[in-house]
Amino acid sequence: MYNFNMLKQESFYKNSPVVTLRKKILPYLLDYFLTLILSLLLYVGVNAIGETLPYFKNIQSEASSIQLDLYSLVNDSGIRHQGEDGFLVTSEYKLEKMIKEEVLYSLKINNNANSNSAIYDGFEALDLNNKEHNNGIYYYFINYKVNNLNLYNEEYKVKDYGIDFYLNEIVKLKENNYFEQGLYVNDLNYPLIKYDIAIAIDEYYRNSKYKIGSDYYNEIYSLYYSGINKAMNDLIYGNTSYISLNNKHNELVNDMLNFRGNALLISYLLSVIIIYLIFPLILKEGRTIGLRVFKLVSIDINGNKVSILNNLIRMIVSIFSVFSLLIIDIFLLFGTQAMYFFNINLLGFINIFVLSLISLIFNLISIAFTFINKNRHQNIEETLAMIVVVDGDEFIVNNNKEKEVIDEKK
Repeated sequence: MYNFNMLKQESFYKNSPVVTLRKKILPYLLDYFLTLILSLLLYVGVNAIGETLPYFKNIQSEASSIQLDLYSLVNDSGIRHQGEDGFLVTSEYKLEKMIKEEVLYSLKINNNANSNSAIYDGFEALDLNNKEHNNGIYYYFINYKVNNLNLYNEEYKVKDYGIDFYLNEIVKLKENNYFEQGLYVNDLNYPLIKYDIAIAIDEYYRNSKYKIGSDYYNEIYSLYYSGINKAMNDLIYGNTSYISLNNKHNELVNDMLNFRGNALLISYLLSVIIIYLIFPLILKEGRTIGLRVFKLVSIDINGNKVSILNNLIRMIVSIFSVFSLLIIDIFLLFGTQAMYFFNINLLGFINIFVLSLISLIFNLISIAFTFINKNRHQNIEETLAMIVVVDGDEFIVNNNKEKEVIDEKK
């Protein structure tokens, strides 16, 4: 057991040679790596415990419920529909399906035999009365928004809807030769893909190298892609029901992110305490696992054994000096969602990413400090803790330069 008398106990390694940065770098990297692994393992446990708490479960349940409400609202708008799994289909799938069903409708009303081709198996001809098989962009601007203007804020009530907007701003009827009106049986205003262009796109479906059909398809896809983005932005920023639900959902998601961020921070702090305080107390002589593996020890600047206070100061400084590993933790744990965690504020004002950058800069300065401090080769962390790292493979007795091998059992 450690005791405070150690503060005054002379170290066996008092006269051992001080080691340079080159000899310390591998032990320090090993401690860094062990802290990283331990923090990941601790996070798995801490987060698992946290997710069983009623507080987290309630947030998660409410967020899921609101997300389903958002999906339902988008589905009702016609912009995108919900698949069998309950989630919204992607915009790309919606557009590809929409064009294919428009081409199929054009072929069918012109009694083209290709409309029975296996290429169209699983697809239905365009149906403006069916959200799953209609032009969602047209439905949104001509029907949904017109019938729900009371749900829109004042800015969006007076713009971007109606047949003229769709013809001029979405399909740009006057600027191209891809569409003509009056081909859809239930709505003579609907601009359907022209028959000759439908034939060309149909040929492209059969032969992907058919350039004319490919060009027509890509041009129409581009128009519709721009249109679906306009419709989605209109819904997101203009529809007060969507805005209210989305704001609440974002609040709950941020609560969950902060909860996991706190779990990550707790795991990190525990790992630093274990690696830089608990192990040095257990292994004695101020040794972290890295120092022990590479046969190095720590003594205080007066040649005495390191005390609990020395170890504690080193651990506190290490909390900041190795903070950059939290960035690695976040990337390994959350992948593409890592950026959301970088913005979590610590101490109420500084986020994780900025603090990690400061930590990296601190380490660079600390490395430079070892070269300035030529006698003891201390970095900033060791200087503040008033410790020196020396060769622990051998020590000198009675100042007579007689070297004895350390009995590791002592």
